[in-house]
Amino acid sequence: MLGVRWKDQQGTEDLGFAHAGRSVSVALSTNFSLNTQDVVRSLEMGFLPASTFGKVFGGSFVHPKQPEFRLDFLTAKTSESDAPIFNEQPGTSLQPLPFLHYSLEEVQQVVLLSGLGPVFVTVPHPARYAVHKLLVFGERSGTYLGKARKDLDQAAALIEWYLNNTAGQRKLVDWPG
Repeated sequence: MLGVRWKDQQGTEDLGFAHAGRSVSVALSTNFSLNTQDVVRSLEMGFLPASTFGKVFGGSFVHPKQPEFRLDFLTAKTSESDAPIFNEQPGTSLQPLPFLHYSLEEVQQVVLLSGLGPVFVTVPHPARYAVHKLLVFGERSGTYLGKARKDLDQAAALIEWYLNNTAGQRKLVDWPG
Protein backbone atom coordinates (compact mmCIF):
# COMPACT_ATOMS: atom_id res chain seq x y z
CA MET A 1 0.00 0.00 0.00
CA LEU A 2 2.19 2.72 -1.35
CA GLY A 3 1.94 6.04 0.42
CA VAL A 4 0.61 4.77 3.75
CA ARG A 5 2.62 5.58 6.86
CA TRP A 6 1.61 3.41 9.80
CA LYS A 7 1.85 4.53 13.40
CA ASP A 8 4.90 3.12 15.22
CA GLN A 9 2.93 0.64 17.31
CA GLN A 10 1.23 -0.75 14.20
CA GLY A 11 4.47 -1.74 12.52
CA THR A 12 5.90 -5.20 12.59
CA GLU A 13 9.47 -6.30 12.93
CA ASP A 14 9.04 -9.80 11.57
CA LEU A 15 9.21 -10.88 7.98
CA GLY A 16 7.19 -13.94 7.01
CA PHE A 17 7.69 -16.29 4.08
CA ALA A 18 4.61 -18.42 3.46
CA HIS A 19 4.43 -21.76 1.71
CA ALA A 20 0.98 -22.94 0.64
CA GLY A 21 1.71 -26.52 1.65
CA ARG A 22 0.25 -29.39 -0.33
CA SER A 23 -2.30 -27.24 -2.12
CA VAL A 24 0.21 -25.66 -4.52
CA SER A 25 2.97 -27.24 -6.56
CA VAL A 26 5.96 -25.20 -7.63
CA ALA A 27 7.52 -26.15 -10.97
CA LEU A 28 11.22 -26.65 -10.29
CA SER A 29 13.77 -28.87 -11.95
CA THR A 30 14.18 -32.27 -10.31
CA ASN A 31 17.72 -31.48 -9.19
CA PHE A 32 16.85 -28.09 -7.65
CA SER A 33 17.78 -27.74 -4.01
CA LEU A 34 17.95 -24.80 -1.66
CA ASN A 35 19.42 -24.57 1.80
CA THR A 36 17.49 -21.78 3.49
CA GLN A 37 20.00 -21.53 6.33
CA ASP A 38 22.77 -20.87 3.79
CA VAL A 39 20.60 -18.25 2.07
CA VAL A 40 19.84 -16.51 5.39
CA ARG A 41 23.53 -16.64 6.32
CA SER A 42 24.45 -15.11 2.93
CA LEU A 43 22.46 -12.00 3.87
CA GLU A 44 25.26 -11.29 6.36
CA MET A 45 22.79 -9.69 8.75
CA GLY A 46 23.57 -11.90 11.75
CA PHE A 47 20.35 -13.95 11.83
CA LEU A 48 20.48 -17.16 13.89
CA PRO A 49 18.00 -20.06 14.08
CA ALA A 50 15.45 -19.32 16.82
CA SER A 51 15.89 -21.35 19.99
CA THR A 52 14.77 -21.50 23.60
CA PHE A 53 16.63 -23.32 26.38
CA GLY A 54 18.94 -24.96 23.86
CA LYS A 55 16.12 -26.32 21.68
CA VAL A 56 16.28 -25.04 18.09
CA PHE A 57 12.93 -24.28 16.51
CA GLY A 58 12.53 -24.73 12.79
CA GLY A 59 11.06 -22.07 10.62
CA SER A 60 12.34 -18.96 12.39
CA PHE A 61 15.51 -16.93 12.52
CA VAL A 62 16.16 -14.08 14.95
CA HIS A 63 18.61 -11.21 15.05
CA PRO A 64 20.60 -11.45 18.33
CA LYS A 65 20.81 -7.67 18.76
CA GLN A 66 17.17 -7.09 17.77
CA PRO A 67 15.17 -10.10 19.09
CA GLU A 68 11.92 -8.69 17.70
CA PHE A 69 13.37 -8.74 14.16
CA ARG A 70 12.56 -12.22 12.85
CA LEU A 71 12.44 -14.17 9.64
CA ASP A 72 9.57 -16.65 9.87
CA PHE A 73 9.00 -19.45 7.37
CA LEU A 74 5.34 -20.42 7.59
CA THR A 75 2.88 -22.94 6.21
CA ALA A 76 -0.86 -23.41 6.64
CA LYS A 77 -1.74 -25.42 9.74
CA THR A 78 -3.46 -28.63 8.61
CA SER A 79 -3.33 -30.69 11.82
CA GLU A 80 -3.46 -30.27 15.58
CA SER A 81 0.33 -30.25 15.83
CA ASP A 82 2.26 -27.00 16.16
CA ALA A 83 5.55 -28.75 15.40
CA PRO A 84 7.52 -27.34 12.45
CA ILE A 85 7.31 -29.34 9.22
CA PHE A 86 10.41 -29.87 7.12
CA ASN A 87 9.85 -29.08 3.44
CA GLU A 88 12.45 -30.12 0.88
CA GLN A 89 11.73 -27.33 -1.66
CA PRO A 90 12.88 -24.42 0.49
CA GLY A 91 15.16 -26.74 2.47
CA THR A 92 13.88 -25.63 5.86
CA SER A 93 11.26 -26.32 8.45
CA LEU A 94 8.04 -24.37 8.17
CA GLN A 95 6.04 -23.26 11.20
CA PRO A 96 2.32 -24.10 10.89
CA LEU A 97 0.11 -21.05 11.35
CA PRO A 98 -3.67 -21.26 11.76
CA PHE A 99 -5.77 -19.73 8.98
CA LEU A 100 -2.76 -18.98 6.77
CA HIS A 101 -4.48 -20.67 3.84
CA TYR A 102 -7.08 -17.88 3.92
CA SER A 103 -4.38 -15.23 3.35
CA LEU A 104 -2.87 -17.21 0.49
CA GLU A 105 -6.10 -17.59 -1.48
CA GLU A 106 -5.94 -14.18 -3.11
CA VAL A 107 -2.42 -12.85 -3.46
CA GLN A 108 -1.04 -10.01 -5.52
CA GLN A 109 2.36 -8.95 -6.77
CA VAL A 110 3.72 -5.63 -5.58
CA VAL A 111 7.04 -3.85 -5.80
CA LEU A 112 9.17 -3.59 -2.68
CA LEU A 113 11.36 -0.49 -2.89
CA SER A 114 14.77 -0.72 -1.28
CA GLY A 115 18.12 0.99 -1.44
CA LEU A 116 19.34 -1.85 -3.67
CA GLY A 117 16.52 -1.39 -6.17
CA PRO A 118 12.96 -2.60 -6.69
CA VAL A 119 11.99 -6.22 -6.04
CA PHE A 120 8.74 -7.99 -6.96
CA VAL A 121 7.17 -9.76 -4.00
CA THR A 122 3.90 -11.62 -3.59
CA VAL A 123 1.70 -10.49 -0.70
CA PRO A 124 -1.78 -11.35 0.56
CA HIS A 125 -4.66 -9.10 -0.41
CA PRO A 126 -4.81 -6.40 2.32
CA ALA A 127 -8.41 -7.21 3.29
CA ARG A 128 -7.67 -10.93 3.60
CA TYR A 129 -4.52 -10.15 5.57
CA ALA A 130 -6.55 -7.99 7.98
CA VAL A 131 -9.08 -10.78 8.54
CA HIS A 132 -6.22 -13.25 9.01
CA LYS A 133 -4.71 -10.95 11.66
CA LEU A 134 -8.06 -10.90 13.50
CA LEU A 135 -8.30 -14.69 13.40
CA VAL A 136 -4.72 -15.14 14.63
CA PHE A 137 -5.32 -12.54 17.36
CA GLY A 138 -8.02 -14.82 18.78
CA GLU A 139 -5.61 -17.77 18.82
CA ARG A 140 -2.67 -16.11 20.62
CA SER A 141 -2.00 -16.68 24.30
CA GLY A 142 0.80 -16.74 26.87
CA THR A 143 4.09 -15.30 25.65
CA TYR A 144 2.47 -14.20 22.39
CA LEU A 145 0.09 -11.67 23.98
CA GLY A 146 2.34 -8.74 22.97
CA LYS A 147 2.27 -9.95 19.39
CA ALA A 148 -1.51 -10.40 19.68
CA ARG A 149 -1.91 -6.69 20.41
CA LYS A 150 0.08 -5.86 17.26
CA ASP A 151 -2.12 -8.27 15.28
CA LEU A 152 -5.20 -6.39 16.46
CA ASP A 153 -3.67 -2.95 15.78
CA GLN A 154 -2.54 -3.99 12.29
CA ALA A 155 -5.94 -5.48 11.46
CA ALA A 156 -7.72 -2.31 12.61
CA ALA A 157 -5.37 -0.07 10.59
CA LEU A 158 -5.78 -2.18 7.45
CA ILE A 159 -9.56 -2.34 7.76
CA GLU A 160 -9.76 1.41 8.37
CA TRP A 161 -7.55 2.10 5.33
CA TYR A 162 -9.50 -0.35 3.20
CA LEU A 163 -12.89 1.11 4.13
CA ASN A 164 -11.69 4.69 3.55
CA ASN A 165 -9.96 4.03 0.22
CA THR A 166 -11.89 1.36 -1.62
CA ALA A 167 -15.51 2.37 -1.21
CA GLY A 168 -17.73 0.55 -3.68
CA GLN A 169 -14.91 -1.47 -5.24
CA ARG A 170 -15.59 -4.77 -3.51
CA LYS A 171 -16.69 -6.30 -0.26
CA LEU A 172 -14.10 -6.31 2.51
CA VAL A 173 -14.36 -10.09 2.72
CA ASP A 174 -16.00 -12.65 0.46
CA TRP A 175 -17.18 -15.35 2.85
CA PRO A 176 -17.60 -18.82 1.35
CA GLY A 177 -21.08 -20.19 1.09
